[in-house]
Amino acid sequence: MSDVLPAQVIEVNIGGRRYKITLDASFSQEAIDEIKDTFHLKEIAPLELFKAYLNKVRDTSELNAQLRQLLNKIP
Repeated sequence: MSDVLPAQVIEVNIGGRRYKITLDASFSQEAIDEIKDTFHLKEIAPLELFKAYLNKVRDTSELNAQLRQLLNKIP
């Protein structure tokens, strides 16, 4: 049995336009759940989408810094 998830499609309205976006098997179930909670079948203003992106960039940067610190502690 394979752990690969099938592709999933979400729908989102951005700035009054509707988009269907396919999430392929490279997305974990945790990522898919978060994306659906944030975007699926919701109207999102472009500025709010940009703010969400900036928050994810910040979060990723913080996680990378923590990972570097942990790696530096390994002899």
